[in-house]
Amino acid sequence: MLEIRELNWQDADAIYQVFKDLPEDENGFMNPYHGIDKETFMHEIMTKLINIANGINLKPGYVPQTYYFLWEENHIVGVYKLRHYLNENLRNGSGHIGYGILPAYRNQGYAKKGLALLLDIAKDVIHEDEIYMASHKDNPASLHVQLANGAYIHHDDEEEVYTRMPITPIHACIWDLDGTLLDSYDVILDSLQETMAHYGHTYDREYLRKYVILHSVHQFIREFAEKEGLQFEMVYQYYTTLQDAGNDQVKLIKNAKQTLQLLK
Repeated sequence: MLEIRELNWQDADAIYQVFKDLPEDENGFMNPYHGIDKETFMHEIMTKLINIANGINLKPGYVPQTYYFLWEENHIVGVYKLRHYLNENLRNGSGHIGYGILPAYRNQGYAKKGLALLLDIAKDVIHEDEIYMASHKDNPASLHVQLANGAYIHHDDEEEVYTRMPITPIHACIWDLDGTLLDSYDVILDSLQETMAHYGHTYDREYLRKYVILHSVHQFIREFAEKEGLQFEMVYQYYTTLQDAGNDQVKLIKNAKQTLQLLK
């Protein structure tokens, strides 16, 4: 079972091993504890990180930051940082969230699923209008992870792409991995529910929302068609017809056209 847990003493041994083994800087994910000895980590760093998460003994220019760890069964597969609010450096840089997946678990969808879980937590912690994130231009997989969770590209520079995600996703978008804009959550969920009703089934909207975030519309319809003995192409065409009609009523988020151009 996949879950995300805040840094805590019960998991300290596994957390230490992750910090010790992760590179010091990989694609912008900074790990100042690479290679640290266990005694120092247990006696100094754990308490320091817990204090930072609670806003205690912060250095000038720093903000409260909580570490979260993505677990698959009994193994940590990823590390996430959640900064509770932004200062000027973070606003113009790495933003609220940073994450890294352990090498053995990369390219398996963990980053996307872990970010979805963290965002549910972040929306109760962050009191700004949007969540800020960034990714290196030479790490397009990270950008797709953010877009797949409802972010949009705000701007870019020579090295980084900066994304934003509304806390309340009224016009938030879902993106396919090829960079195609699929439009708002409302249109997607309305179209899915109407498609399922057409074939005699009712699905809870919240269940559909979580499934689409963690997987994709395409996968949901494929699995549904296989289960019901239907042709995938027929079901998907019915869905896209409804979606196209809904698209005409949707006001896209700002910079959507620029985002498509960058992804292409």
